[in-house]
Amino acid sequence: MSSTPLFTTPPPPTPPSINRNTLSANFANFPPSPDKLAILLDKPNSINQLLQIHATLLRHGLDQHHILNFKLQRSYSSLGRLDYSLALFNRTRNPNLFFYTSIINAHSLHGLSEEALLIYTQMLFEGLQPNEFTFSSILKSCSIEIGKMLHSQVIKLGFDSDLSTSDRDMGWKLNTPKTPVRSNRKSNLNE
Repeated sequence: MSSTPLFTTPPPPTPPSINRNTLSANFANFPPSPDKLAILLDKPNSINQLLQIHATLLRHGLDQHHILNFKLQRSYSSLGRLDYSLALFNRTRNPNLFFYTSIINAHSLHGLSEEALLIYTQMLFEGLQPNEFTFSSILKSCSIEIGKMLHSQVIKLGFDSDLSTSDRDMGWKLNTPKTPVRSNRKSNLNE
């Protein structure tokens, strides 16, 4: 008798060939993580890298993500591209206080005090209340007259106890001792 095995094992299947070009093209269609993009936006190497990240945001529908937009706008400004920063700001729907403060700060750092003041006024008309960082950003570049008016808003909104907001930013312009001005302090006048 001849021995014939009852069960035969089939040969292993051949693995499919992998085309690396197709693989990388398919991988490019997956949306990147906003967390990873935020890290890349914090310290871009160049304006070209920033433009590539911006294109990725647009391609994957992340162009209205508030945190990524804020970081992108700030990075454009830090690389000296205030034009891109402002264009991004103007295309953002419902910019928040952080976005406004960032664009005001960018204009102040570039010596564009009138534009910073216009954006500040626009922010007020949008119903957003400034915070101490907004005031610190705008006080850096404004004239003494405008600074005095803004300082009155600082006091009115209760930021006068924050010396970094008012006295530090205006003190160098006024060339006066940095003494806090308190609106709730009673005067001791002898009558």
